[in-house]
Amino acid sequence: MTGKRKILLATIIAGLLLSALLAGAYVLSVRYGDWRAVVPYRNTTRDRYGIALRTDDRDAHPLLCKRYGMFVKVQWRSGDESIAALDGKNFVTGISRGETYIYAEYKGKEVLRLPVYVDRESPEPLGEIADPRFVQDSGTYINHDASASNEAVLRFAGDLMCMASLQKAAMTDGVFNFKKFFRHVRPLLWEADFSMGNLETMLSHTWPYNHELSGRLEAPYLNAPPTYLDAVRYAGFDAVSMANNHNADVGWTGIVETMEHIKRYSLLNTGLFLSEDDPRYLLVDINGIRVAILSYSDVFNSAPVRKNLSETERTLALNVYEMSKVKDDVTSAKAKGAEYIIMYIHWGGQNNTTLTKRQPVVAREMADAGIDYIIGMHPHVLQKYDVITAEDGRSVPVVYSLGNFIGSAGAIILNRDAAILQLELKRGPNGVIQAKDCYIPCFLMQYEDVPYTLLPCDPELNGGYSFSSLTDAWKRIADTLGDKISAYQGNAD
Repeated sequence: MTGKRKILLATIIAGLLLSALLAGAYVLSVRYGDWRAVVPYRNTTRDRYGIALRTDDRDAHPLLCKRYGMFVKVQWRSGDESIAALDGKNFVTGISRGETYIYAEYKGKEVLRLPVYVDRESPEPLGEIADPRFVQDSGTYINHDASASNEAVLRFAGDLMCMASLQKAAMTDGVFNFKKFFRHVRPLLWEADFSMGNLETMLSHTWPYNHELSGRLEAPYLNAPPTYLDAVRYAGFDAVSMANNHNADVGWTGIVETMEHIKRYSLLNTGLFLSEDDPRYLLVDINGIRVAILSYSDVFNSAPVRKNLSETERTLALNVYEMSKVKDDVTSAKAKGAEYIIMYIHWGGQNNTTLTKRQPVVAREMADAGIDYIIGMHPHVLQKYDVITAEDGRSVPVVYSLGNFIGSAGAIILNRDAAILQLELKRGPNGVIQAKDCYIPCFLMQYEDVPYTLLPCDPELNGGYSFSSLTDAWKRIADTLGDKISAYQGNAD
C-alpha cells in the first residue's frame, strides 16, 4: 500500500471513529437574559446541570438543541407546568416557586433531563453563625474585646473566587461546603487583629450558580451558593470588599440577595450598595486606631451593567471609580475620625503581571486624594509593589494586584500564586500612625485529596511541608512583588 493510500485510509478510519464518537451528541443552549451556556450532552439523562428561573424575569428563556452544529427538532416538555411552563416556541418561563424537570425527546428517546429551580429558596447556613468580632457602635465598627493598645496587625487577601470547578469540588451530599479549601490559612487570618478579602462573586440563590452553567459562556459570569460565606467566616475574615466587574451579573434582584446574605453572615462590607444612604466606606476601630476602608472598581462588564440594571439601580449599587468621589470619601472619613485610609481598587488587565498605562495614573490620583495604602484587585495574578510619594509628601504603598486568594486553578500557574498582605499600624509618639508591611506567600494546589488547597509557602507556617511547588511559588511571588517589600519573618521583632 502506497503512502498516499495509507494516509487516505487513516483519514477515513479517523472520520468514522469521530462520527461514532459524536453519534447522539447534543448541545443544549440555555439563555438567561443576556447569558447563554452551551453545554454538551452525550445521550445522557443525568442531572449534570440545572437552570434557575425567577417569576419576575424580564425575559422568557428559549431552550434550543443542536446536533453537529445544526438545529434539530426535539420535543420539549415540562415535568410540572404549574412551576415552569413551555410555550409553542420552546420558551420556558418560571410560573411559581418549586423544582421540576424539563425533558427533551429526540426520535422518541429521552435525551436530556434538566433540573429547573424556580424562585429557588435560600439555602440554610451550614451551622450556627458565630458572632462577629467587630460590631457597630455610633457609626464605627469596633472589637470591644480588644484592648486599645494603639498597635494593630491587619491582614488582607486577594480575590475570593468561586467558579464552577470549585463549586463542584465543594459539593458533598447535596450541600456546598467550601471550608476545606481554607483550613491551612485559617490560623493566619484569625490571629490578625483584622482580616479582609475581596469577594469576587455574587451570591444570588435565584440566579444560576456557575456550575449550573458549565460550558461556554458568552460573557463573564460569577455567582456562587450563599454557603460560600460559611467558609469565608470560618477562614477568619472580618470584612469583604465588594466593588468589582461582576456586580451586575445577577441584576438588581441578585444584588439584593447577595447583600442580604452578607448581612446574614455578619460580614463587614463596602463597595456595593442598596441605597444612597448606605455609608460609602468602612470605619473600623482596630485596637484604638481608626481605619477607613474604601472599595471602588475601575472596570465593569458592560453588557450586564447595561442590560441587567436600570440607570437608577446602577447609580445606587455600583461604586464606579472617580477621583472626585474618592476625595469626598476621604474628606468624610477624616471628619469622622479616620487616621489611616486604605483603598481596595478593582483595575488593570487580567492574567498579566505587566501594569496597564492607567493603573499608575489612578494610583497617583488616589494617593494625592489622601489614600494611605492601595491594594489592587482584578488581574488574577500578582503584580508589583511600589511606593508613591503623594503631593503632600506622604509615602503611599501600592500593591498593584494581590492576585487570586482562593478559586479554581486558572489558565496559568500564576493564577495559583497568592499572598496575604500584612500591615502593622502603630501610633507614634506624636500621635501619627506609622505603618510597616510584609507579605505571606501562598500557593493553591491539590493536597490530601483536596483539589484546591491554599497552603502558605513557608514550612514554618504550613505545618512543615516543603514541596518543590511551594518553593517555586515563593520565588515567583518574590520576583513579581519585587524587593521593596519583604516576606513575613514571624514575630521575632
